[in-house]
Amino acid sequence: MRFLYRNDLMTVADSANVAIYDSSTTENQINYGYTQAQQQNAYNGRPATVFGPYARNQCNKCHAKD
Repeated sequence: MRFLYRNDLMTVADSANVAIYDSSTTENQINYGYTQAQQQNAYNGRPATVFGPYARNQCNKCHAKD
C-alpha cells in the first residue's frame, strides 16, 4: 500500500490549522518514524495540503468510520 493504513490519520495541523505531515519524533503514532519528506513521497509527492488537516487514511473512503 502507498499509504500508512495502520493509523487513522494521514495528516495533522500546524498552529494555523494548515495541513502538514506529522513531524513528531516522540510518539510516532501517525508517522511511524518517517520524516515529512518520506511521508510526502509515499503519497506520490503530494503535499499534505492536498488532503487537508486531520485527514483520515484512504481506507476511510470506502470503510467509513465517521
